[in-house]
Amino acid sequence: MAHAAWRAFPFLLAFQSRAWADEPKPELQIATGENGEAPAMAGGDDGSPPPGYVPPRHRGHFPEGLFLPVGMSFAGAAHPRSDSSFALGAETSLVLFPVGEGYWAGGYGDVVYETTNELTRTSLGLEFGFTFIGIDGGVVAQFGNGETHWGGVIRPMLSASLLTFYGRWGFFAHADDFREVGVLLKLPIHLVDSEDL
Repeated sequence: MAHAAWRAFPFLLAFQSRAWADEPKPELQIATGENGEAPAMAGGDDGSPPPGYVPPRHRGHFPEGLFLPVGMSFAGAAHPRSDSSFALGAETSLVLFPVGEGYWAGGYGDVVYETTNELTRTSLGLEFGFTFIGIDGGVVAQFGNGETHWGGVIRPMLSASLLTFYGRWGFFAHADDFREVGVLLKLPIHLVDSEDL
C-alpha cells in the first residue's frame, strides 16, 4: 500500500502545481507620489542627504587639487673640464593636478651642492607632465670659486610613487655645462582639494 502511494505522489504533485498556477496572482504595486512620480529619498530642504546616508566610495581614487611636494635629490654631476661629483639637493614644488585629463602643471625651486667641486646651484622654473612622465626647466645660478654664473636647465623626469628618476642638463654662457643623473625623493603635501579651487 505504501509502495502504491509513493508511485502516485508525482501525479498528485503535478495536479496540485497546476491548481496553484491557475490561481490569480496579485499585481505588483509601486509606490508613487501624489502626481504619480517615483518617491524620492527624504532629505533636507537644502538638498542635503538624509540621515544615515553613506556616499559611494571611489576605490583607487588619487587625490586631486593643489599640492606642495617637498624633498631631497641625490645625483651624480659631470662637467666637460671639471671632476665628477656627488650632488645633494633640496627641492619644493607647487603643482596642480589634474589639468585636463591626467595632466599636471606647476612651478619648482631647488638648491644643489656639489661636494667635490664645492659648487652651489639654485634654479627656478616651470614643470608639467602627463601622469608619471614630466619635464621641467628654468633659470639657474651657480656659485663657486668666487664667481657667479647664470644659465638655463632642462630636466626630463619619470616618477614612481614618491621617487622620481631624472636626468638634467644645465648650460652657462661663461662656465662649464653640467649633467646630472639622479633620484628625487619628494613627499606631496595636499594643500587644497580641486572642488575648493
